[in-house]
Amino acid sequence: MNTIEVSSISGIPSAKVLSDTGERAYVTLPVVVLAMLDVGRMTFLQVTDFSPHPDLAFALGISPKRLPSEFMVGSKSVEPYEILTIAVTPSKARYVWQKLALYGEPMTSHDYRDENRCNLAHMCIIVRLNFKIQTYQGGLEGFYGHIHAWKRGPMERMIYGKGNNWTGSCIDCLSE
Repeated sequence: MNTIEVSSISGIPSAKVLSDTGERAYVTLPVVVLAMLDVGRMTFLQVTDFSPHPDLAFALGISPKRLPSEFMVGSKSVEPYEILTIAVTPSKARYVWQKLALYGEPMTSHDYRDENRCNLAHMCIIVRLNFKIQTYQGGLEGFYGHIHAWKRGPMERMIYGKGNNWTGSCIDCLSE
C-alpha cells in the first residue's frame, strides 16, 4: 500500500486514475466529522474539509441512502461534492464513537445507531483521519484506518470559538 500526500479531499486522485491503476493508497487529512451512522453490516463516517471533489461516492448517489444528506457547519452549508464517506467495520465503530466523544460536548443526545440522532455537524468535531481511498461503483470512498480527535480545554467547552486551549497536537487549518 502506498501513502498519497495530499493536502485536501480535492487533492485525492480521480476515481478513473485509481481504478485504471488499481492502486489503493492511504491518505491522512484533517477533517470535520459531519455524521456517523450504522447501516447494518457497516458503519459510515461522513466527513469534509470543505474542498470539492467531483468523484465522491456520496455526491454520485452511491453511498447508502439512509445517510444524512444536509449539513450545516456554523453558517456554512456543506455541498454533496464536499462530503467524503468513510466505511468503518463493526468491530471499530464503538472505538471511533468513543474517540469522537472525547471532543467535549456530551454525546448523550447523539447515537450512531439512530439515523435521527447521528448528525454531528453542529459540534464541529475536528479529527485527523487516516483512511484507505478506493473506488466503489465508480465513485471514491474511504475505508477507516485510524482516527485522532482533539479535546478542547475547559474554557472551550463553555465558550466555543474563544481562545486556543486545545489539548493534543495542533493541526493545520482546514482549507478555506
